Amino acid sequence: MSLVEVSVIIPVYNVDKYIRRCVESLLCQTFTNFELILVDDGSTDGSSDICDAYANVDSRVRVIHKSNGGLSSARNAGLDIATGERIIFVDADDAVNPNYLEDLVGGNADVAISQCCLVAEEKSVPMLFTSDSFVGKDGVELFLNDYFDCTLVSSAWAKILQHSTIQRLGLRFDERLRAGEDQIFMLRYYLEGNVKSIEIRNSACYYYSTDISTSLSKKKVDIDTSLLALRQIHCMLDNRKYLSLKKKLCKSHLNNIKNTISNDIRYMRFGTFMSTVLRLDLIANVVKCFTVLVKS
Repeated sequence: MSLVEVSVIIPVYNVDKYIRRCVESLLCQTFTNFELILVDDGSTDGSSDICDAYANVDSRVRVIHKSNGGLSSARNAGLDIATGERIIFVDADDAVNPNYLEDLVGGNADVAISQCCLVAEEKSVPMLFTSDSFVGKDGVELFLNDYFDCTLVSSAWAKILQHSTIQRLGLRFDERLRAGEDQIFMLRYYLEGNVKSIEIRNSACYYYSTDISTSLSKKKVDIDTSLLALRQIHCMLDNRKYLSLKKKLCKSHLNNIKNTISNDIRYMRFGTFMSTVLRLDLIANVVKCFTVLVKS
């Protein structure tokens, strides 16, 4: 059995202005039995040196340096070397409160989700859920249908996961997706991981930064990503008990496709627009198919 109870994985890319705040919010935790894995995804600013500096002064910090591959690639690299019994993902431009790990570890559920605050220009706005527990097949089904389309629930951050479940499923983030990779990863975890209990914790708080453009996790959505996500959602939710959830997720990705095309025209991004035109029949057929589903 692992001697480390929790592995915290942070993908790092060109966040030298913010990474110290993130790392220090974790190193001052009241809970101490964890390893902090910093995955430098080919940073070209000072982020790489900052990561190494923390590793030199705190034995809990481990650093991976790799060529740039994106958020999914960086998280997967962290999973490959993680030794903790449980896994927590944190984005490098975000932060957590001092009791974050202790509160998440203290729960008994298969998945524990923290509260969240949205942070922009040093102002914080709570995005709070009522503390609750969802137990058994019916409870998990209710949770997914009612809450999974919320970012706090479908994201990989702001929650603690069982490492053994991730290993058993061979679960990794889809590196083909430029956005929405959290949604697909977590959907597989919930549906295929035999999750029997989910708990929304009261005390832990994750501070999610909304105004930083350099983050690995704040990315431009493209049509190919939405088409791929639509296909995966269709396959995973091929069961009528999740029809409500399927409609909500498909509607979101259809809106992404429509908005991307509109923005390409509006901002005269002719290169990407012409690429869309050349595949218009394929895109139109996919959109038509899922539009019928959403409206049914």
